[in-house]
Amino acid sequence: MPIAQLPAFSEVQKKIKRTNWAEEITWQRGVAAGSLITGAILLATGKRKAGITLTAVGAAAALLEDVEGTRDLWNSIPQYIESGQQVLGKVEKFVEELAEQGERVSKMISKQMR
Repeated sequence: MPIAQLPAFSEVQKKIKRTNWAEEITWQRGVAAGSLITGAILLATGKRKAGITLTAVGAAAALLEDVEGTRDLWNSIPQYIESGQQVLGKVEKFVEELAEQGERVSKMISKQMR
């Protein structure tokens, strides 16, 4: 009993021939990809202001192309903030415990030095 039914090779070839790959590349994708790549190169070469600007333009163009994805991202921001707050709370607690341990160790060392 097969786990999955694979399409015949001729069916796959027909789908590939029908797909026009050039139509899938829109000007928005080109602008987004070009500005993201150029921004990354500028950031790597030390031109921070221009790199950040182009990277922001590329990110905005990428977000404008996928409206539903952008809406989903916008709606999930509160969850990301909550997760970030939880992580920061754990880090803060760890740092406090580390400081307490440091105080204990320094007291033990100072007692041994006397």
